[in-house]
Amino acid sequence: MSEQPTPQPIFQPIFKGTGEPNPNAIAKLPPPPPWRQSERRKQERGKTFQAQAHEIELVNAALYLRRPLLVTGKPGSGKTSLAYAIARELDLGEVLYWPITTRTTLKDGLYLYDAIARLQDVGEKDRSNFDNIGKYIRLGPLGTALLPSDKPRVLVVDEIDKSDIDLPNDLLHIFEEGEFEIPELVRIEEKKPEVTMRTAYNAQLQVHGLPELDYGDEWELYDENNEEEPHKPTDRRLLTLPIITLDPKALRHWAQVVAAIGDLRIPGRTFELAFVQELVAETPSLQAPVSTTAGQRVALFQATASQTAQKLAGLMAATPVSLPVIDLLRDEFLPEAQQAHVAEVLLSGLLRRCDTDNDQKCHYEFFGDGSPEPSDRVRYLLLDGLPEDKAVSVLDRLSQIITQKAGRSLNSFEAFLANLQESEYDFGEAVLPFARVGLDTLLRIGGDYAAIARRYSLEQLLPSTPNGETKTTQEVPGSEELTLEGFPPLKNFEFKIATIPTEDETETPPDINLQPFDFEVALIEVNQSVLSSADNPIDILDEEFLSKTRENLNDLQQLILKGAFTNQTYEQIATSAGNVVKQLPVGIRPHLSKYLRNNVAPNLWKVLSEVLGKKITKKNVKKVIEEWVAYRHLTIRRVQRENHYFTQDLGKGIGLEMVQIPRGTFTMGAPKEEEDSRSSERPQHQVKVLSFFMGKYPITQEQWKAVAALDRINRDLELEPSNFKGDNRPVEMVSWYDAVEFCSRLSEYTNRSYRLPSEAEWEYACRAGTTTPFHFGETITSELANYNAEYIYGAGVKGYSANETTAVGSFSVANAFGLYDMHGNVWEWCQDDWHESYEGAPTDGSAWLDKNENLSQKTSRAVLRGGSWFSAPKYCRSVYRNWDDRAERGLIDGDVGVRVVCGLGRTLE
Repeated sequence: MSEQPTPQPIFQPIFKGTGEPNPNAIAKLPPPPPWRQSERRKQERGKTFQAQAHEIELVNAALYLRRPLLVTGKPGSGKTSLAYAIARELDLGEVLYWPITTRTTLKDGLYLYDAIARLQDVGEKDRSNFDNIGKYIRLGPLGTALLPSDKPRVLVVDEIDKSDIDLPNDLLHIFEEGEFEIPELVRIEEKKPEVTMRTAYNAQLQVHGLPELDYGDEWELYDENNEEEPHKPTDRRLLTLPIITLDPKALRHWAQVVAAIGDLRIPGRTFELAFVQELVAETPSLQAPVSTTAGQRVALFQATASQTAQKLAGLMAATPVSLPVIDLLRDEFLPEAQQAHVAEVLLSGLLRRCDTDNDQKCHYEFFGDGSPEPSDRVRYLLLDGLPEDKAVSVLDRLSQIITQKAGRSLNSFEAFLANLQESEYDFGEAVLPFARVGLDTLLRIGGDYAAIARRYSLEQLLPSTPNGETKTTQEVPGSEELTLEGFPPLKNFEFKIATIPTEDETETPPDINLQPFDFEVALIEVNQSVLSSADNPIDILDEEFLSKTRENLNDLQQLILKGAFTNQTYEQIATSAGNVVKQLPVGIRPHLSKYLRNNVAPNLWKVLSEVLGKKITKKNVKKVIEEWVAYRHLTIRRVQRENHYFTQDLGKGIGLEMVQIPRGTFTMGAPKEEEDSRSSERPQHQVKVLSFFMGKYPITQEQWKAVAALDRINRDLELEPSNFKGDNRPVEMVSWYDAVEFCSRLSEYTNRSYRLPSEAEWEYACRAGTTTPFHFGETITSELANYNAEYIYGAGVKGYSANETTAVGSFSVANAFGLYDMHGNVWEWCQDDWHESYEGAPTDGSAWLDKNENLSQKTSRAVLRGGSWFSAPKYCRSVYRNWDDRAERGLIDGDVGVRVVCGLGRTLE
């Protein structure tokens, strides 16, 4: 083998790598080439660039739209040369350049505010720098491009593929709007009329229209001769405080503001610092708020408090206020209220403590209570915003509790007043505050209620004490811990227990072993800005492709996708290739269709399947991508919740999981504005539901078989009635009579009361505190439920339809109570007779039955709830009531099943 000659260097080495110093080596370099000189390079860079036809078309489209010319692309694609070619030909001036990294945000391109430098200048005696905020603000390349001008500016965005996934959408939004704000200038828009700042060209820009503020010496915090003595602040200094309500959503938003995540804002209030310090100096306590009138207090509260806290304050306005009463109001009327909401109200400046050192409980009164002027009374202003029926419901419920403790049964506040007037018993001071506030509430409501209040007076109702005085303590019955003073002493007596009725039971029986369980709740949020976008699906896919693979779809891949979208064959796609063919090797061009089918397409389908998480072929690519694009405007938020349940043993290792449903009050029925709502779902009405247990899932085929094997009570049951077989699938093909028989056998076997849910119980349990059409939110998707996803609801999208039942809980999401499959899978029987509307419906959560006949012998129609695998989404809404021919009690169908409830008590032998 012959020895290879040593290659000769193509240039004389300057750096030799010997480690020996050679300081004069740089001087041996020849002069730089002309194209390497900076200014000349900028002038000549776009001179010889040849733009392609599609690039020319895009540039002209942007020019006609009067948009800044944003040029981006992969490294080496010629984007910078194109930008200089545009600027040179149209005389658009210097090209702006914006390099992107993984940490780049939209704000980085808009402007830079050097707050640290400005703060450093605070200590300088010369305030001119500090007062000139424009010295510390410099527009970025994107902000400069958006400035008004006669000609558009050219902006090169380099390596946008490295950016955060949200940056392209942010850019699209700001180009649509064509404007942006600089918060640092917005905050002083009423104080400084003109600001001079620098642009990305290093030129000065003047911003007009900002009012003047002479800071003077107000930032001089310390006296020059005595650094220990701070100056008294002038009346021009301002203190800005954020407004944060005590609920999770507001706190999460505040955390994002503090962390500078996105362009987020939060409301605030600004106070003159001198005024605040005067308040601190003059006021011994901080209990008095800045707003002193009742109207100001209520307005401030309504502007800053959470919705739940505002509802709680309204309820409290109808009662004397103590901590036990507040707990009662939460349990009975506002179960979603947490301790944080109580704190919001108590610390709002609406109330003040009025208990004495001897009181064992905390009592409060609203500011202005007792004032002769109605406008001075916070309680009145809150009552004005409380629905009349809600205020009366509060008074009625407290009346029930008071009279129950006295061994009587009265269901209304009016009956309570009449009983006080006629009673020989001395209720005395224990009920005085309640009677006083109740009468005051009725008078404020007016109308017939005011007429009721005028029939009575405190002097008529409440007898005097032996010394002729009427006591006015604030002790008010309102919870299990409350005691009524002035009643005769309690005596023991013997009695025999026959039954424990479930209707009034509020505590879990001791033989039920409750266990906690965690579950996931899914909430669908609709992004309206994305929903209104009309972007090309392939362009949107290209963005996703870029974010996942760090590459764009190339011309051949886009060619195949466009052809697949129009159902073209590979031969037809190859025929329409046009200029794309010129990019291919000469040997491939005559066999382009074969090359696309065997080489390009298989790799494209494979990569797209990985990017979108679904198997993609030429046949389904259009459907999958269109569904994926449609889903972009839906965001599914998942949160963890906890509840309690017990397992009912059915024998042979089979269990029935029963979830605890808390008592509460909800609005039953649909508002008129709800899409696809019907008159049978109205009128909306308030319903109070006692606590009960409900099956975590619809009854499964395994559970049905175990109970159906028990002894008959009224009718025979088929062991395996279902059309779609599977132990963990819901049972179907069961009539209403079969479902009632199932409950009877289950009750007999367990010695507990199992039954079908009432309509009110079913809807209350399904909603789980929500007011939207679905417990998921305003719409539903096939990712979360089993229904006919060929149809859509609201802002929803088409999806996958199973066309049969699915195993219970297979979607792994529940509602806020921990119940699964409440929307879709199988219809669920309710106990109620069918009624055309809710006119005259019960409000206590009980079943609405026309006659007290034997359930197993009823012949009228019943009600089905929840929808099924066969149903369009509008039939799966929380409020939808199915009847027609489908709610005949003898109906047997492949999409009708059952879910059971259990009362809290049980029959004792």
